[in-house]
Amino acid sequence: MDAVAGAAARGQCPLPLISDLDRFVYRPGLPGLALGRLRTAEITRDLKRFRAVRAARLHVAPVTGIDPERHTVTAGGRHIPYDVLIVATGVVPDRSAVPGLQQYGHGVWDIPEALALRERLAQGARRVVVAADHTSPCVFGTYELAMMLARGAPRVTLVTTEYGPGGLIGPHARRALETLAARLGVEVHPGRRVAEVGRRGVLLDDGTAVDADLAVVSPPPAVPALAAGLGQGAARTGLVLTRASLASVRWSGLFAAGAAAAAPPPVTAHVAEQMGLLAGRNALVAAGIRRGELQDLEPSIASLLHFGRWYGLLHYLRPAGGYGPPRFRGGIGGWPLGALKDLFRRAYLAVRF
Repeated sequence: MDAVAGAAARGQCPLPLISDLDRFVYRPGLPGLALGRLRTAEITRDLKRFRAVRAARLHVAPVTGIDPERHTVTAGGRHIPYDVLIVATGVVPDRSAVPGLQQYGHGVWDIPEALALRERLAQGARRVVVAADHTSPCVFGTYELAMMLARGAPRVTLVTTEYGPGGLIGPHARRALETLAARLGVEVHPGRRVAEVGRRGVLLDDGTAVDADLAVVSPPPAVPALAAGLGQGAARTGLVLTRASLASVRWSGLFAAGAAAAAPPPVTAHVAEQMGLLAGRNALVAAGIRRGELQDLEPSIASLLHFGRWYGLLHYLRPAGGYGPPRFRGGIGGWPLGALKDLFRRAYLAVRF
């Protein structure tokens, strides 16, 4: 969005910005908040501190519909016109998709869930199940939470829909995570998802029952309500179908970034930020404000995880193209990043935002 904000500040285009919240939440920091390692103030920012917001007309209201034919967005009962639209609404978890989750389980999707989990952890737990769904953003945050919990007293079981944790990033990340899990005594159930959460544990989709005092489950994302107006421009999941340039395959003047785009996983926070930058740049080209052609997404994926004081994972992947083979893969398991992770996050937020 920086490129669009710069154009708006120079008076080249108006920039309406619609958000259902007036504060930004740095979701990769939520596991640290749940574990008591970070404070709420350290992972949230007032939207008005952002350069893009200061250059924009901010509308704090939920988006209830998009009319791509008339080029309008409905938010807070108002119809806001656009020439070019960037959809970066992300996704929300479908907690109802896992029976018993809302009654017996916990999540770590937002600030209230993270604080509720921290309060529950303070009461103590001997056996913990952590379940990750690769279709949800920040799946690595769920792995991080499992490894950090294993550094304490609980016996941790990790359930993941990946056929190996970190496998979507690459074999190096998968081997490093599996090594760390074995070192920390974490039992892994790959290629499985939680079918039901009960008072005394969880039931997996293959019929396996796992006893637990506490279940932390990442459910699959819900279908966004605004996808109804996109017709064939949206996938069955409700995500926006895009080309490699993040432009809609169906509608002119429409771009999507982050978890709102039906892009190949993993859409980590690092990748989502790159998608936002590219969508902003390409939106200016589509609007005729910037010269050039639409560029394709070529993301680099960097994961810096915190698994305790002396356990961590540093992994870097640079694909040749958003849909092409990787040029370079590297992974390090057991690297002493743990003591530096919280400092890294605080510095990143202070400098970037």
